[in-house]
Amino acid sequence: MTLTSTKTPIDDLPEMPDPQVREYSAHSRGGDRSAQPVVNTGTLYQ
Repeated sequence: MTLTSTKTPIDDLPEMPDPQVREYSAHSRGGDRSAQPVVNTGTLYQ
C-alpha cells in the first residue's frame, strides 16, 4: 500500500501503461467516434 501511495497514477503511467491508456493513445491516433474528447485534444495539437 505504501508503494501505491508514494507513486502517483501519473508517474505509474509511463512505467506501466494500463490497457485504458493504450486505448486512449490508439483512439487519439485513429480518431474514432467513441473518442470525441481525444479527437478534440488532437485538434488542439494540430
